[in-house]
Amino acid sequence: MARGASSASSTVLVALPDSVRAAELARALGAEHLMPVMAFTTTALTDFAADPNVTAVVVDPAVGSPPGTTPGMAALIGRVRAVTAAPIVLLGFVPGNGWGRIGEEIDGLLGADASAADVVGTVLTAVARRGGAADEVVGWTDLVVDLRNYEAWQGARRLVLTPTELRVLGGLVAAGGDVVTKQDLHKAAWGTPGVHDDNRLQAHVRRLRKKLADPDSERACRIRTVRGVGFRLEPAGALS
Repeated sequence: MARGASSASSTVLVALPDSVRAAELARALGAEHLMPVMAFTTTALTDFAADPNVTAVVVDPAVGSPPGTTPGMAALIGRVRAVTAAPIVLLGFVPGNGWGRIGEEIDGLLGADASAADVVGTVLTAVARRGGAADEVVGWTDLVVDLRNYEAWQGARRLVLTPTELRVLGGLVAAGGDVVTKQDLHKAAWGTPGVHDDNRLQAHVRRLRKKLADPDSERACRIRTVRGVGFRLEPAGALS
């Protein structure tokens, strides 16, 4: 399954009944430097989940089932959890009978219409939580970033951010105004400090700057570039 040590550490098992959606999610995972492995039956799901290189599992309740039917999800999730400690993200499942048991075993729940970007963001956050890589909620001045629930606030104003933008902002907010290196921001955003694409990171920072601009807030922060090093947050009224 693994292509090498670096790829093996970022393997995501994807179990979806729709091959088109699975391919879309595979592309989104690849863009985040994660290696997708596909499973289209429950047997393949539980077999592949036992591989120690799997760092997250994404599963749709209809995988391996005839159209219009849903297998016993509590039993299926239980079988997956029995062979792996990796985070499990469940798609398109409506909580009902047996939810208490399922809810204890999974690390993320998304609707059937969740975008590939939202799925990837949930996977990265779940992996970070399991590894204790980041605080779930961080704040500085008027900014609060909730990495568990994927929400960000600037004072009373909710920020509309993509999952990657939220993780980049979370890395900056956690530093409390100190400089964050590009390498550390890559790790916060994608969990891969050894893979660098400065243009890509700069594009996310540029969009964040526009979204943080708030003329009505006296405490509004801006993202300052520290040339050759990285970025830091500072109050809009701070002296350069």
